[in-house]
Parts: sequence; structure tokens; C-alpha cells
Amino acid sequence: MPITYSGICENCGKEYHRKPSPKFCSWACYVASRWMERTCEHCGKKFMARKVYVARGQMLYCSVKCGNLAAIKRPVVEHNGDRYTLDNQGYYVASPNKKLHRIIWEEANGPIPDGHIIHHRDGDKTNNDIANLELIAWGVHSRNHNISRAESLPNKFCVTCCKVIGHGHTGRKTCSDDCWRLALSRAGIRGNRARHHSR
Repeated sequence: MPITYSGICENCGKEYHRKPSPKFCSWACYVASRWMERTCEHCGKKFMARKVYVARGQMLYCSVKCGNLAAIKRPVVEHNGDRYTLDNQGYYVASPNKKLHRIIWEEANGPIPDGHIIHHRDGDKTNNDIANLELIAWGVHSRNHNISRAESLPNKFCVTCCKVIGHGHTGRKTCSDDCWRLALSRAGIRGNRARHHSR
């Protein structure tokens, strides 16, 4: 005959006379005795964790993703119940398509029109105050950023006469055609070969 046990369940306190275990009245109580509810230290979501791991100081996060994000130790801000983490580009995001500065602007002004983006006036992507956000056409925004990046590059000098010919983004190496020809002649490049060299 199969062995049966009698006693008081260690999990629920109910008296039992059955087979599963000498300590628990059912399989559910056996499982429940080894698991406990925890709150993820990164996203705040409730999840079940094994007590043996909790006793070791493990299972602090609900998923591997939350554990990895917490290990990076990036700043987190909350807005309307959602948690936004600083991403690699410097924006606060809750998901790839949910950026905090866009949410704040849409709450104040409505949907963002096609072909437009939200720009931070002071250049600080973490400053999401509504006064610091403005709607701007995508092309204008790209042009403005390209100009500011170019101006931040060091000056570029003519290889022949050392005059300033612009910032580091320019592809020219000389300030004029005369300097270009002189540079080629100094390098011993003449005739058809000179056509393949940029100015």
C-alpha cells in the first residue's frame, strides 16, 4: 500500500491525511512554501522568487533585462506612473518608442505632426521642462545640428599657404586652385594623374 501521511500542513495549517508529503497537505502548499512574492528593485513589478535564493540575497529583479539595467546604474525618473531610464543617446525612455520629452510635449500641445521632432532648446536632453521643448521640422533640426557640430571642429588649414579654409568637416586641402596646383607639383604629380587628386 502507498504511504499516507497525517499531520498539520506547514504552509496553510490545515489538517491532512494524504500521500504527497509528510509536511504539506497538497502540491500547491509545497510549492507555495518555497516561493514568496517580491517587488523588483528596478521596475517595481511584483514577481515570485524562491525563498532559498532570497535568503542568499539573490533574485532582486523580475527579469534579466531589469537586472542588466540596474547593473548599469543609469538615472531613472518617473512620469505618470511610468519609469524612464537614461538611454545611450542621452534621452529618458520607457521603451524604444516612448521618449519622455515627446510625451511631455504631446501632453501640453497634442500629437506631433509628421515630419517634425521635439528639440531641446538648451541642448540638454535630460532637461524635459516644457519651456525647454520646441517643435521643429526634421530637416531644419538636422541642418542646425550639422552646423553646430561643424563649428565645434578645429579649423582646417591650406596645406600650401596655411590659410584657414574652414572647419574640419570640409574635404578641401587647399584654399585655391593655385595652391592646389602648387601642392601637386611639389608632390611630383602632373598631367592626367592630377585629375584623380582632390583639392
